[in-house]
Amino acid sequence: MTVTLMLTDPDTWLEGQVELEPDHPVLWGNRTPIRGVEHLGILMSGLAEGRHGVVDGGPSRQHRWGQTMRVEGRWFVEVHDGSADDYARRVFRGEPGEYPLRPDFVGNLWHHNPEVLAVELFAHFAAAQVLWAWVHTGLPEGLSRTLRHFSAETRQRIGMGDL
Repeated sequence: MTVTLMLTDPDTWLEGQVELEPDHPVLWGNRTPIRGVEHLGILMSGLAEGRHGVVDGGPSRQHRWGQTMRVEGRWFVEVHDGSADDYARRVFRGEPGEYPLRPDFVGNLWHHNPEVLAVELFAHFAAAQVLWAWVHTGLPEGLSRTLRHFSAETRQRIGMGDL
């Protein structure tokens, strides 16, 4: 026997799930208040392949923000610490400096390197958890940020180092 639950009013259901932070809510796309990591996952699921969405932590979280993009059914995440001298950096599994960069790496063609795909693409809800953690407390243990998905030339042009 199959049971199907019909939600006639998802907004009413969602309102009862998590209280918004009234003074400075975390925002999706600078306008939609996010009620929690589950809600963020729902919002992310609306992104088409190759489209990105932004999570803004706002002033009470030092203006930390992050962005995500759906790529081949998985998600990459980039995060910014909110300071004027930072740059949105790709999140990956590993320690700083361990991002797998091949000598023949050119530009931002990360998707041609299976070794890179294995460390920087996340499952849907894992990407939501990374973004949510970042704007509230920082990256979860075992994850780092990098600019090494850019070419050395691009990193030099934007004035950022090798990590």
